[in-house]
Amino acid sequence: MTIKVDKITYRYKTFSKKEGLRGTLRDFFKRNHDHNLAVDEVSFQLEKGTIVGLLGPNGAGKTTLIKILTGMLAPNEGSVSVMGFEPHKKNKNFLRQIGVVLGQRSQLIWDLPPKDTFATLRVIYGVSQKEYSERINYFSNLLNLDRHLNTPTRNLSLGERMKCEFIAALLHNPKVLFLDEPTIGLDIFSQKAIRDFLTTIAHELGVTILFTSHHLIDIEKLCDRLLIIREGAITYDGSVEQLVENCSQKYKIEYQTIEKQSHKIECETSELNQVLHQLTSKYVLTDLKLNKGSLEEAIYAILEQR
Repeated sequence: MTIKVDKITYRYKTFSKKEGLRGTLRDFFKRNHDHNLAVDEVSFQLEKGTIVGLLGPNGAGKTTLIKILTGMLAPNEGSVSVMGFEPHKKNKNFLRQIGVVLGQRSQLIWDLPPKDTFATLRVIYGVSQKEYSERINYFSNLLNLDRHLNTPTRNLSLGERMKCEFIAALLHNPKVLFLDEPTIGLDIFSQKAIRDFLTTIAHELGVTILFTSHHLIDIEKLCDRLLIIREGAITYDGSVEQLVENCSQKYKIEYQTIEKQSHKIECETSELNQVLHQLTSKYVLTDLKLNKGSLEEAIYAILEQR
């Protein structure tokens, strides 16, 4: 098992400040702290080469969970294993097994071309010159980046920079890739290029990918599995298809008659067979489409459950 998370809990401490000068003086001698629950007994396992989406509202605990899995934070309770290592111990062999791309942070050197950053990372991770050249060629071809690798990072578009971030994160051949909002702010062409790239490295290189995203198309196109988190707890763990199937109570039916008239109706799942029988008995149909709700509707249904 590539990742194993067993009932982890994480609490963080915040400071409550009193109003006014008198409150400030009191806080100087005695502060009041609140303990907030960010992750609440979360458990799951991920297998090699799977792409898993982590979805939830702002403040649900997604980024905190990513930080625990990458070793930036240590859980207060429970256990975490990534490639057999405890992340928070920051073992050098563990750090060689993971790659991280955070949508709002960069590891590229701003005033230098990406290739200079890659060369620096090659030395840091001890990648041979032969492996380095092969990986640069492989990744740059997948991402269509050949002509941009020698351009100063500050002159690259956001989409080009994000593609270079992926090369930097994968240069040392990690087995697990953690992504936090990797397509945020990107145009639709860059989003698609990155989705195609992630699918390829998962299937061809066996990289396990866990990512957060607010773009539902990323979830629909990429995920082998979906984890939905709310208030620090996992409320759904399964496939996208099964989520829509379980949460959608109505079918949307679109049909066209021989007179070329198009119609749209809705019916309850339990009424589907009856409605289809009525339609085929009454009309000669030239086209018929069935849709059982959308992913967005299904996610709303899960998050609104109490």
